Amino acid sequence: FRDDDAAVDWCHRILGMVPDDLDTLNRLAEIYTNGAAWEDLIQILELSCDRLENKEERVRSLCRMGEVQQEELGDADGAIAAFERVLTEEPQHAETLARLEILYTESGLWEQVLETLERRMALATDADETVGLLCRQARVALDEIGHPLDAAVHYEQALELRPGSVDMAEALISIYDAEERHEEVVRIM
Repeated sequence: FRDDDAAVDWCHRILGMVPDDLDTLNRLAEIYTNGAAWEDLIQILELSCDRLENKEERVRSLCRMGEVQQEELGDADGAIAAFERVLTEEPQHAETLARLEILYTESGLWEQVLETLERRMALATDADETVGLLCRQARVALDEIGHPLDAAVHYEQALELRPGSVDMAEALISIYDAEERHEEVVRIM
């Protein structure tokens, strides 16, 4: 079809007769993407997810839903819901965990940020990545939630992986000094 409106009309007629026709749903998704009809695309992706038997295809479709919600519609709640659904399908989906961390941060959902960072740490492939995630947890615990001793635990874990880190040692000294844990200050020095 050269006319997208006619193609959409025919696709909906086909779906009226064969509701599980994934080729037709994919064609509609393509038309809606090209036409920037994001709300319509979300509906089609949702229908596709309900009909897809292959987990990888469902994950792809849910990721696309989350991306459209986040990037095109600016709907953080919708994006979070879609990405959380991805994790029900594939709990270790690294890209989704990274996106959720950003969305939770932007939404001020600090407990969820900490949980997501914990999940990301389980997937970390090297010490540098783990240290970065631990330091991020420490900053969230300290600056956003107001739990300095939880922050200290994260910094301590990071310092075990990077014993010579001046920045982490200074952060720990600052926390312990503010909490009047002078024996810990001396231990760190």
